Amino acid sequence: FTFPNDGYIRLYASGNSSAFVRIFGSSKSTHYVQISVNSTTSTNDMNSIYVRKGMKCYYQRVTGTGNAVFIPLI
Repeated sequence: FTFPNDGYIRLYASGNSSAFVRIFGSSKSTHYVQISVNSTTSTNDMNSIYVRKGMKCYYQRVTGTGNAVFIPLI
């Protein structure tokens, strides 16, 4: 996924779920930042990171009710 605007990517997990993504720059670089969340049966977990227009995201893994959502700045 290529981000169409500046914004945030938010990962959320609850009840034995997880989400894991890699964020790349706008060039075809092999360098990236990993961001993840992992919840147990009794916890909720959330994490977010600011991204710029043109950066790329690869959804490495999402399990259970985990999700990754892009929230654009308007």
